Amino acid sequence: MATKTALPSIIVVLGLKLESTTAVIDRTTAVVSGMEANPAFFPAPTPPLAQVKGHLADLSAAQAALKSRTGLRETRDEKQALVVADDRALHAYVQQVARANPAQAEHIAAAAAMSLKKVPTPQKKPLAVKSTVSGSAKVVAKATKGAHANEWQMSTDGGKTWSDLPTTLQASTTVHNLQVAQVVYFRQRPVLKTGVGDWSQAIAAVVT
Repeated sequence: MATKTALPSIIVVLGLKLESTTAVIDRTTAVVSGMEANPAFFPAPTPPLAQVKGHLADLSAAQAALKSRTGLRETRDEKQALVVADDRALHAYVQQVARANPAQAEHIAAAAAMSLKKVPTPQKKPLAVKSTVSGSAKVVAKATKGAHANEWQMSTDGGKTWSDLPTTLQASTTVHNLQVAQVVYFRQRPVLKTGVGDWSQAIAAVVT
C-alpha cells in the first residue's frame, strides 16, 4: 500500500494586475495561449478555454465601445469581472496540477504563462524525475550509504497499486514506453547488507 504524503509547498503566481482593462486582457490572453499550446499539461482546464476566449472577446468589444463612447462603463466592468473570475479559476486549476506533479511544477506554471513563488525547502527531496525523451522518465534517488542496489516501483493509479521495476545498482533508473500526459508515481528503496530499507516518499510526474 502506498504511503500518504503531504502536499508540497508549491505556490503558483498568476500575476494578474487589475489596474487597467488592457492589462487584464493581455494577461488572460497569455494564459490561454500558453495552456492551449500545452494540452499534455492541461487536458481539462476549468473553466474551458473556449469559454474564457468568449469572455475575452466580449470584454475587448466592450472596451472598444467604451473608448469610442458608444458603450457604457458598467457593461465593460461586468465583462471584465467575468474574465477576472475565469483567470482566478484557471489559476486554481494550474495550482492543482502543479501540486499534484511537484517534479514538473515549474514547467507546468511556465506553460500557463505563470510562475512559481520561491519557497525554501528544508532538505533535498528523496527522488527527482527528469524527462529524457518523449514517453520516458529518468528517476534519480538520493544515494544511501552502504546500499549495493536499489529497488523501484511505479503507480499509474495515484498510489493505489504499485508495479515493480528492474532493480539497479546505481541510484537511478529510466522508465520507457510511458503514456504521454499520464501522471505516474515513483518510489525507491535501497538494498543494504542488513536487508531492504523503507520505501521513499512517492513522487509524481507528468509524462511528456
